[in-house]
Amino acid sequence: MEDSINATDKLKDKFAKEREEWQVKIKDMSTRMYRIEKLAEVQTDFLSNRQVIIEYNHELLSHLSSLNKIYRQKKRDKFEKYGTDYDLKLQKAEKEIMVDGDLAELKERVEILDNQIKFYNSTIQTIDHGLYGIKSRIQLEEFRRK
Repeated sequence: MEDSINATDKLKDKFAKEREEWQVKIKDMSTRMYRIEKLAEVQTDFLSNRQVIIEYNHELLSHLSSLNKIYRQKKRDKFEKYGTDYDLKLQKAEKEIMVDGDLAELKERVEILDNQIKFYNSTIQTIDHGLYGIKSRIQLEEFRRK
């Protein structure tokens, strides 16, 4: 159990570090949009980083799908165990409480992964807004030069 908790903590730390790194990258790209001569470089960075996030997000979605499958299988097995192999006769609600307790660690991992995927989806939207902002920045610069 302790190894499982340790693995969950490592996952939380890894994802927290990734979120921080992406926040710094997005802020840097947004700040560089101020200089018109840097826009082509910023646009390239936005596009390449967007692709990196999309690919990684897809990988996380695949892991989430597998984890959800394992969770559902274990939930079914535990529910059956508490219905047939347990000394006491439990009602459905009692079985659900027992199963939820047994699978709490796995459920937490599912939720951690789901939250990270939501973060990346939001980051992709932020990048899309940045790309749209580049277009607006160019139009503004053209207007100022007229």
